[in-house]
Amino acid sequence: TRYSEKTLNIIKKLLSKNPDDRYYNSIEILAEIDTSLIKELSKTWSPAKVFAGRTDACSILKTYFNDKTSGEIFAVKGSEGAGKSSLLNQIASEYNEAVLISYNKARPGFEFIKELLGKLLYNEIIFNSITDDLKFRIKELINLPMGDITTQIKAVFSRISHDCSFFILFDNFNDIDELVYDVIINIIPILQVNKRKFVLAEDTDI
Repeated sequence: TRYSEKTLNIIKKLLSKNPDDRYYNSIEILAEIDTSLIKELSKTWSPAKVFAGRTDACSILKTYFNDKTSGEIFAVKGSEGAGKSSLLNQIASEYNEAVLISYNKARPGFEFIKELLGKLLYNEIIFNSITDDLKFRIKELINLPMGDITTQIKAVFSRISHDCSFFILFDNFNDIDELVYDVIINIIPILQVNKRKFVLAEDTDI
């Protein structure tokens, strides 16, 4: 064959029928090809687009993000269809340090935790800031079979929160299952100690 096994595996993943089995973003693809490409190419990437609208809500959130002394949790509440997801997507488009994750009932529990770790790892800011050893450790957690990894996740979040400037935007918080809830309540204090922001969106109808 003209193509290496690595190339073929990348193409298969890109063409996967299930969107959740595809790459999170181009950072993850580049990481599989050659991690040195990321730092080189990121120098030429265009800045994120800034969307208009939702001025008041965005202004409040930006004030919250700019407050480096606060470790409080910020909740965006509203009825279903009120635009909470659109707001989080808008914020994520404006901040490279934003890690946007939306809970999906179709991938609950351990599968969602692995998705969270993947999005954390392949955030541009985080990926370029953490050591290769920590990258390897996170990849190991992602590939582990189902089990109790809360302690290991806490250790990973402790290192990343200490070394990197980022914040988490968590959509569909009302829907999370017991395992995800247990992990989240364990990592939030770590984020707060390191003054990393956590924004959750939840429905007031529930």
